[in-house]
Parts: sequence; C-alpha cells; structure tokens
Amino acid sequence: MLLRADGEAVPLVYRVAYAFLHREGDREGEARLATDACVNWTNGVFSLGENKTDRPRGWVLDPGVFRMLKAWREMANPEHRPDAPLFPDVKWDKLAPTYRDHCRAAGVDRARLFEKKSNKASPRAHDTRAFFITAARYADRDVLWITDRTGHTSLPMLRTYERDVRRWRELGEAPVPVDEAIPEIAAAIAATNAAAAPRSGGGEGGPNTRKCTGRESNPYASRRRNLNPLRLPVSPPVRDVRIAW
Repeated sequence: MLLRADGEAVPLVYRVAYAFLHREGDREGEARLATDACVNWTNGVFSLGENKTDRPRGWVLDPGVFRMLKAWREMANPEHRPDAPLFPDVKWDKLAPTYRDHCRAAGVDRARLFEKKSNKASPRAHDTRAFFITAARYADRDVLWITDRTGHTSLPMLRTYERDVRRWRELGEAPVPVDEAIPEIAAAIAATNAAAAPRSGGGEGGPNTRKCTGRESNPYASRRRNLNPLRLPVSPPVRDVRIAW
C-alpha cells in the first residue's frame, strides 16, 4: 500500500527510498550518504564505504531493487553524475514522523500499528530494517547473507530485529517486487522495454530480416573448409569392371 500510494500523498522519491530500505536492510544514515557511485550499474553491486561500524561492505542488490534504481536514476540523475545523492530531497532528520504520516496517507489504518504502550512504540523509519530481516528469514536466507547487508556483527543483535516470521508463513504473505509495486517505476520500465523491442530483431519485436548464409547449422564452416560439403572433393565415377573367371 505504501509503495502504490498516490504521488501527491507520498512523493516518489520517498517511496523509492522506503523500498530500498525495506528490501536491502540499510540504516537510514547509510541511505542518506548513498550516491550514484555506490551502485555498479553493470552488475548491480551496491558498495558502502562510510557507515556506522566503519567496516566497508558490499553485496548484490535484489533484482527488483536494481531495476527500480536504474529507472529512478534516469528520472532523478539523467546526467549520471557520480556524486549525485541516490535519494535527493528526502528529509532524513524527520524521517520517522514522515514515515508514519506517509503510512496513514497511503491508507494503512490499522490502529494497532500506531498505538503506544509501555512495551510497544509507534512505527519508526528504523523499523524498515526489521521488515528486511523478517522478510529475509521468511525467504530462508542464511545469517551471513543477512549480515552482509545489515552490517550486524552478532546473532543476538540480529534476533532483536526479527518479527513475525511464523505468521508470515502461516498466512502465505510475501513481499511484492518493488519494480512492479511502484506505478511510476513500473511504467518507466515498460516504456524502456517497449522502446528497445524493435531494435532487438526477430521474435515478437518484428520479422527477422537477417540474411541466411547457410552457416547457422555449422558454425565452423567458415573456418574449416573440409566441413563444408560444397567444397569436398568429388570422387570419380566407378567403372563397371567385370572379372572373367
């Protein structure tokens, strides 16, 4: 609901940032410092140099997150400046109350989420890490896979973030791919794919006009003359030889 919210209720840059935090497990301070140069735009590796633990780390982004970030990059940083913030215009110092306001604006109206008790606090932006860890445990990711992304150094600390994994499994709940959940991102990806389709040649994009050379069935024909049946020497005809006994 949050990712599909109307752009006036929840600006696109916030939904992209929330999707990144939910699916990759970064701290909000790390996302604040993330720039275009943090992403390898060829293989989808995300690298962090400066972070809370001062231990540089890197990992391969979720495929849906990588597709989302590539589409978002063309919107927010079409010049591809390496120093450009990955999530510009996000007010990070007020992210917690903004996160709650955006949840309400998106139609999340479960009173239990927002009630305050002695053993329970209202949703915080930092809870996105709990969502990530819970989703990772739901998907049976191992501890090392999770800590590569979160930067946790101990299992007890990691366990404090885990929430209702068993309930997720019992209800069959699972996170939606973010590149499909955000309407503007999904539309941008569809437009890019449609524009690239006619140039692909063949298939559904149009008829294949490539000339047939006869070498498709034998890729070595152009390199080895003896494999081309048209170049094989022709044997002389066999004469009818009758043997007299």
